[in-house]
Amino acid sequence: METVTGLVLSGGGARAAYQAGVLQGILRVFKTRAEPHPCYFSVITGFSAGAINGAFLAARIDRMETAVAELWKFWESVTTEKIFRTNVGNLTGIGLRWLGSLISSGSLSKAPTALLDTGPLKELIPKIISFEDIANNVRKGCIRGIAVSATHYHSGATVTFFDGKTATESYEHSLYKTVNTRLMKEHVLASCAIPIVFPAVSIDGSYFGDGGIRFSTPLSPAIHLGAERILAIGIRHKNSGFDAEELTFKKRPEPTLADIAGVVLDSVFMEALETDVSRAKRMNQLAEARLQGQKDASSPRRIFQKVPILLIQPSEDLGLLAYRLYKRFPAALKYLLRGVGATPERGSDFLSYLAFDKSYTRRLLKLGYADALSRKREILEFFSSPL
Repeated sequence: METVTGLVLSGGGARAAYQAGVLQGILRVFKTRAEPHPCYFSVITGFSAGAINGAFLAARIDRMETAVAELWKFWESVTTEKIFRTNVGNLTGIGLRWLGSLISSGSLSKAPTALLDTGPLKELIPKIISFEDIANNVRKGCIRGIAVSATHYHSGATVTFFDGKTATESYEHSLYKTVNTRLMKEHVLASCAIPIVFPAVSIDGSYFGDGGIRFSTPLSPAIHLGAERILAIGIRHKNSGFDAEELTFKKRPEPTLADIAGVVLDSVFMEALETDVSRAKRMNQLAEARLQGQKDASSPRRIFQKVPILLIQPSEDLGLLAYRLYKRFPAALKYLLRGVGATPERGSDFLSYLAFDKSYTRRLLKLGYADALSRKREILEFFSSPL
């Protein structure tokens, strides 16, 4: 019986271009072998911008190589104008409405709830993703399941919208819900609605935002859809961490809005996946230890089931990379970033999430491709080894 392989794609705005590079690199790894490559995903899950990539692939799952090539082309040619309105008049208008609300009512209760207008993204999603094809692929069994997660703003709960057949019992609790439904553009838009920056999205009368806000177990949707092994692609530099110098109490400039937003978004997008992978690997160790301790492994019922996981992360800091490319960004994007205090010297992490510009995304594609090739042995073992 064929192993059910799951693909988990985390979020991170423009940083998600890295994921397309990794997938192209994996396909290249298997082209070095004589036999057909087994890089096929029966389960795909994602949140934030990872939901865009996941839905894009699910709609084309029956032609994987073409799907990855087309995803590469999308990120290679992306521009800020395709994601949000960047003209000065629009950006100024949002600021004036904030100010007008404060002056007229003494509060921001009627002010815009987001810094940017994502009208272009709403038009783009149905053009690049056929939700009819996703439903057909699930119905025909081309893919076992597809899931995207979003945050329910009224309750704070993470909601995973999925189409497919679950393989395990429900795992809902007060802060996590699942909804079996046919995926639509609203689900993807809600999943990638970066808090404060992008507006909330209405689904059946409730408003949702980015799926990474409180999602502490991003591997769980893939596991409950039946994944027996998981490839997870993150956006956090694998060696990033706190420098002792950064923690010393020395005089520093007051943080800008971009500095603060960068820290908040880092916590939203970067920490959960690594933590969940680490937790899952510990569970795998427990399962292995239990199995080895059994005299007859075939007779007792297994309590734990091993789920091999391969996590691929950037070998470079994507925030610093955005910082180095700042001068190449278009004037409209730099105008927006300066407005919240992001400059070549400040707010590089926040800058990286909104850098929907080919000067940046092309570098991420190449980095992801190279990172995959550098882990050729691990990739081949992951896809080829029996469970």
